[in-house]
Amino acid sequence: MPVVRRETVLLQGAALQPAILPASLDKGEVSYVLLAEDSEFNILLMRAYLKNSGIHLEIAENGKVAVDKVNARRPDLILMDLQMPVMDGLEATRAIRQAEARTGARPIPILALTADAGQEAVARSLFAGCSEHLSKPIKRATLLDAIARHIRGIVRITPPEGIEGLVPDYLASVRRDMATMMTAIGEQDCAVAGRLGHQFKGSGHGYGFPEIAHAGSAIELAARSANEGEIRKQILSLAAYLDRVQVTV
Repeated sequence: MPVVRRETVLLQGAALQPAILPASLDKGEVSYVLLAEDSEFNILLMRAYLKNSGIHLEIAENGKVAVDKVNARRPDLILMDLQMPVMDGLEATRAIRQAEARTGARPIPILALTADAGQEAVARSLFAGCSEHLSKPIKRATLLDAIARHIRGIVRITPPEGIEGLVPDYLASVRRDMATMMTAIGEQDCAVAGRLGHQFKGSGHGYGFPEIAHAGSAIELAARSANEGEIRKQILSLAAYLDRVQVTV
């Protein structure tokens, strides 16, 4: 899970030996990962982290270039720095998600990279459409684990007959509610998370997404004991699941 620390220097604690990916990513295949980052120093560090990992790393120096590269060739995953010139990471993420919604393309996992570890920043990332929020400085093992969580097989979902057209709006509302939960627990208001978790528990089954229902049940239970860490864990796990979902008719 992401390390939430208020730090500003990406290099701290960096180990520059070749990367060894978890078994879930070690398939003998080359994965295409797009890094949106304007700092040459950070780019060099990320290349070192991913050396010998089976990942082809493409660089976009700002959010606009990232959007253009996604339109030209969709990557398996995007590492998105949030503070960049021309177009920032949140704006670029929204543009990518809007294009996916228009075309019906499977959402690309987007991992936010930022020095801001506050809960409001996490909520903004999720609300924009990021799959996970990773705070700098990020350790190599943390980065590789996050990548491995998202570069996996597609989860295909067939919704109940008659509601297929409602599913995109439903999933968008789930993401909005997840961002609301993150903001609420940052303000130590677990009641909001519990209420929305209860709604997930009912609606998830109705729309054919048992994982949403299970996460909602776990969030509702955690909210009763004000377990903010467990609520956060369930939200981020649910975000990772939603990025692998492809709805079939």
